[in-house]
Amino acid sequence: MDVDEGDAVVTHEEHMDVRMSNNLDLNVEHECRSPRSSNPRGVHSSCSSKHEVLKLGTEFESDEQAYRFYNKYAELVGFSVRKDWVNRSKVHGRVMSRKFTCSRQGHRKKDKRDVNVKKHRKETRTGCLAHMVVTRQPNGKYLVTQFEAEHNHEDVNLTKAQKLLESPLFGKGNSAEFSETDSMKNKEIHSNLSFQLLGIRFCPPDNFDDLQVSDEVFLSSGRTRDMKEGDAARLMYYFQRQHFENPSFFYSVQLDIDDKVSNIFWADDNMIVEYGHFGDVVCLDTSCARNANSRPFVQFVGLNNHRQAVTFGAAFLYDDSVNSFKWLVRTFVEAMSGKKPKFILSDQDATVVQAIHAVLPETSHCICAWQMYLIALKHLRHVVNEYDSFTGDFRNCIFGHEQEEDFIQAWDFMLEKHGLRHNAWLRWMFREKEKWAVAYGRNTFFIERNGTHLVELMSDRLRKLLRP
Repeated sequence: MDVDEGDAVVTHEEHMDVRMSNNLDLNVEHECRSPRSSNPRGVHSSCSSKHEVLKLGTEFESDEQAYRFYNKYAELVGFSVRKDWVNRSKVHGRVMSRKFTCSRQGHRKKDKRDVNVKKHRKETRTGCLAHMVVTRQPNGKYLVTQFEAEHNHEDVNLTKAQKLLESPLFGKGNSAEFSETDSMKNKEIHSNLSFQLLGIRFCPPDNFDDLQVSDEVFLSSGRTRDMKEGDAARLMYYFQRQHFENPSFFYSVQLDIDDKVSNIFWADDNMIVEYGHFGDVVCLDTSCARNANSRPFVQFVGLNNHRQAVTFGAAFLYDDSVNSFKWLVRTFVEAMSGKKPKFILSDQDATVVQAIHAVLPETSHCICAWQMYLIALKHLRHVVNEYDSFTGDFRNCIFGHEQEEDFIQAWDFMLEKHGLRHNAWLRWMFREKEKWAVAYGRNTFFIERNGTHLVELMSDRLRKLLRP
């Protein structure tokens, strides 16, 4: 552990299910190199055999990348990942070490609610010891310091494991590409846009002194998702034609270290005009960008004076790093002639939040309550599966109470009813309640028509237009 980082605080993140990300994409060629070798993908390993998928000494650029990597490994092998403990520095809050375990780790505690019930909850814990621990090094990277690959349950798919072992990600050089494109065909985008609820809450940006804003248009590494063959050429032809026909059409392209198209942003003249009128409040929706089954679509959206959903700009992000999102936000402001929004909403993802605070330090950042609701359901999937009434109770807590006292009472009732008082994710949500809860908003409003969110209607159109 980096002893110069100061004392550390250990917290537990139990019951937090896997949230898959697109940052680890196997649809590229990889090399397994030593920790001292440069690697545009940011994953290093001292392994010499393709049969050693993960081992002590494997190195990552960040703890988040290690998490995504372990998730992808788990997905292919056939198990789910749970975040266990995290050790943070008391000085600057950076993660010093953290542990990821198999979701079947440990055993469920006895619950008095299970006594004399007709139908018991399904037991999913087996005491599995499979885990990975990464520790921050003096150079800022994260090294695998503990790793256990063996599981004590039989649902791990050894066929998939062997397929992973033989993929070029763990090969030693000139390997054929391992493509995931076929599995993505005929699947529609599932876009839950971020402002079915716009909770306007003031969240003054924190200081990010260690973040440096750069005007570079090149990523320092390779993109994390591959485009389908021919996509880049078709997009560039389309944008050039649109700009030729209408000089007000704006588009910008970011290249990676290999001069490949990585991220693309565009806004037509109608979007730019709409933003000029209604751009004080903007929602940055990234739900598609983080959906492995869809194109990495991102958009800036808002409301007009008729409470209709309007799009201010859109992008395809084939890399979702902090630098990519900083480029995206800067490019958006450039497209809008330098006009910055007064409020910007997003989910709580650290990558997006850091980019927004770095590029728009004077803009009030708000956490979207609807996005919080959707993401929380993913993290609490095991609770949703076990208790039919939980989703309704949880939704009622978030959206059903405008008075603080009523909200707190409903929240306590939900925790007691479902035995969730020690759930780490819900504890974190409650600590941040003033940033998203309707009860703490004076300018919160819903966008609904006959019970159907307007943005969902907009999403239906996007699914038809943006099929992979």
